[in-house]
Amino acid sequence: MWQKRRKSYPPPLELIALFVLVFTVYWVVAHYASLSETIPTHFNFHGLPDRWGSKNGIWIFPIIGAFLFVVLTVLNIILAVTNDPRKYINLPLKRKARLSDENVEELRIFLNRSLFVLKVVTQGLIAYLLFMAIEVAQGKADDLGQWWLMFVLAILMIVGYILWKSSRLTASSG
Repeated sequence: MWQKRRKSYPPPLELIALFVLVFTVYWVVAHYASLSETIPTHFNFHGLPDRWGSKNGIWIFPIIGAFLFVVLTVLNIILAVTNDPRKYINLPLKRKARLSDENVEELRIFLNRSLFVLKVVTQGLIAYLLFMAIEVAQGKADDLGQWWLMFVLAILMIVGYILWKSSRLTASSG
């Protein structure tokens, strides 16, 4: 069963997102001692820090990263190993019933691959935000720079594409 599902969810690719998560933990550990007692804890839309707090707040980055990694990995595994992913597809019952086995398998592969890409990009955003928060806290930067917006736009585009493609895959059945 697992061999059949490997095409929709290749576990070795998890190493990419896991590497980024491990990097965030490493980066916090490596820089924690050199941080001042207050660090930026929030940035406005322009990337400027607008709230400061305890340096212990820096741990929120790897915590959020680990939480997202686990949630998205569990979703990937559930979609990959379930015999009938229809029960996890949020569609009206009549439309769901019209899905052929081929449509369901195509949707499974697409969703698993998309969730993987979303996981990598969100881990990248968290790592970037952590890096820049430390840079601002150490006085090496004044703001988040421009890349945070690129990550956010990428996430929005991925989610939009998932919604659009999923709708097309489920509408073409029957």
